[in-house]
Amino acid sequence: MAAFIPRFLWTLAVLVLLIVLGTLGYVLIEQQPLADVLYMTVITVTAVGYSEVFDLTPTGRTFTIILLLCGISWMGFWFANITSFIVELDLKDALKRRRNMQEMAKLKEHVIICGAGRTGRQVAQEIESVPHDYVIIERDQTRMEELAEYVPDARVLEGDATHDHVLLEAGLLQANGLITCLTADADNLYVCLSARDLAAKLTIVTRAYEEESIDKL
Repeated sequence: MAAFIPRFLWTLAVLVLLIVLGTLGYVLIEQQPLADVLYMTVITVTAVGYSEVFDLTPTGRTFTIILLLCGISWMGFWFANITSFIVELDLKDALKRRRNMQEMAKLKEHVIICGAGRTGRQVAQEIESVPHDYVIIERDQTRMEELAEYVPDARVLEGDATHDHVLLEAGLLQANGLITCLTADADNLYVCLSARDLAAKLTIVTRAYEEESIDKL
């Protein structure tokens, strides 16, 4: 993002320069009103293709060809910058996820926190103060963004904790504890059952929202 802003400003400055030079050129060559030459410059630079606003002299047509080629070149740079920005965002997310996966693969005796809601954030802050390694599993992008404000260095795995493969990606077999604080007791129960089945000796802590769920959990 930081690299895109200077490129965007530079591209915008080139557009402004082309419009200014084109307008001045038409004024000097064709001796037409400012409003007409400005309009002629804009439709030429952007390659819109409308009919000529006024009759062009041979010099004016040559100038129009040059201005049109400059405008097409500018549009090429503009679309290249937009494409580069989109690719960089996608690549950044992919590299971040890959780096997280590599770091998670090295973790041992860590704690897995399922859910990045209010309780999950508090748990993460408590564990980080110990300090101790932990991984947070969260599928909601908004909660992940909120988590970054409270715990900037949190190691987060985007996914659904009720899926076994997500628990395994978080290093369940190497972990020594799991804390599940999802928003639904049924989901917490499902995570507990899955985690216990995959890792029989794992210490599991869960939150119950409904009193009748306590015995089942």
